[in-house]
Amino acid sequence: MNDQRRASDPATNRIDLEATHTIAMAQGVLAERYRLNLDQALALLDQHALRSGLPIVEAARRLLADGSLP
Repeated sequence: MNDQRRASDPATNRIDLEATHTIAMAQGVLAERYRLNLDQALALLDQHALRSGLPIVEAARRLLADGSLP
């Protein structure tokens, strides 16, 4: 799918927005829990996702669901 078509696809945009929101929520949890700024929290989430072999959005979902990093 080309970029123009993808950008105008409402379903794709909704999924992208949901993923972005999930990651942002997880960032906030980590920032508050460990007193990090948002960039540091995102880096921590990304590191844990990479180590566990998960997409970052899945690591964020797991953090929000049970409070632990994968």
